[in-house]
Amino acid sequence: MGGIATDFRARSTLSGLWAIGECAASGLHGANRLASNSLLEAAVTGLAAARDISRLPERPDLPLPQAMLLPPPDIAAVRNIVSRALGVLRHGADLQDAIDILTPLAEGEKRHPTRLLWHWRSPSSRISARNHAAATRAVIIRRETRAPYGR
Repeated sequence: MGGIATDFRARSTLSGLWAIGECAASGLHGANRLASNSLLEAAVTGLAAARDISRLPERPDLPLPQAMLLPPPDIAAVRNIVSRALGVLRHGADLQDAIDILTPLAEGEKRHPTRLLWHWRSPSSRISARNHAAATRAVIIRRETRAPYGR
């Protein structure tokens, strides 16, 4: 299903990278993957990966370079916006308002044209705002009701 090609031990072609679950293209299902089998596949390939990794010689833990460590996103900052706009019942005005708020945040701006907002310093928070804005745009484009959601 995923795009990372793996062997039967969940090893990818990149040394030191194992992939399981939705990101892996294990070939276990061929062209007919059933969603109900994905949990079982993840458990089986996860166990295979763990066994393969356990056979590796011990290495000391190496710290990640500082540039790779992003601070966590400020989840509270978007929670109310996303809960109101992307809840079970969705309204066009709330969806557009969410985009109007999230877009400047994704670009790192401190203020929304009509209200004072928090300052997002971390890149991961801006990425979170960008992703939520993109999801909201997708909801606006798709007008029909899907699954438990209503408009």
